[in-house]
Formats: sequence, C-alpha cells, structure tokens
Amino acid sequence: MVGTKNTFGSGQSGNPDALVAATTQFFQSMTTGQYAVLRAPLVGCTLEQFSRQHPITFDGRLNAMGADSWIEHLEQIFEAFFCTNDQKVNYASYNLTDLANNWWKSTRVLLQNELGEGIPITWERFKDVFLDRFFPQSL
Repeated sequence: MVGTKNTFGSGQSGNPDALVAATTQFFQSMTTGQYAVLRAPLVGCTLEQFSRQHPITFDGRLNAMGADSWIEHLEQIFEAFFCTNDQKVNYASYNLTDLANNWWKSTRVLLQNELGEGIPITWERFKDVFLDRFFPQSL
C-alpha cells in the first residue's frame, strides 16, 4: 500500500540488546517480588489450624473485660487464617465451657428459631448476643 508506514518492529523492540535487557529486568523484578502476582487469600481454616493457636476458652465466670479480650483473641486467629463466618461461630462456640457453654446451647436454639431453618448465625450476630450477655452495656 502506498502511503502507509509499517511501524511493527521499529523502535526498541527492533533492537535485540534492548529486548534482552528488558526481559532480564522483568525476570529480575519477578524474583525480587517487585511485580508479585496478587493472589486471593485462602478462605477458610480447619479446626486443627485454629486449635494450634491455643485459643483460650471462656467459661462465663470471667469479668466483663475477659469477655471482650476473649473475642479479640479469637478474632486475631480468625483474621490470620481467613476463617469463614460459619467457622468463626463454630470455633468460638467450641471454646465455650461451663456456664458460657450452657448459655450458648439455649441461645443458639432461640437464634436459629428467630432466623429460620437453614439460615446460619453470623459472627456479628454471635458477638452481639455474646457481648450483650457477658459484657454489659454499662461498661
């Protein structure tokens, strides 16, 4: 064609030394992490992973500050291992003992009746009812 200019192959890409230098730089930056590929974090954690962190149990006899600290401690573990909402509730309730465990057994039934069959209790809802019971608003 008359009057058209083919620019393919012109510029730096036509220079083999420049191409080698650019490729070398790219691979070096990949190995140093400069262009690290972002990966989605794994979602979910196993009870084994959770238990290896030695989560403290809550018996319901601690003072109100103990209840708040217990929640914070669990949330640190949940965040580090990308635990799901269901896992958070299950693992937290797994670490309730004595009075707190008895409270949860009855409260869970009431919440499940309120929510309806098959609708899971969220971590936020668990925290709300837990803190209402063990961390009075007066504090």
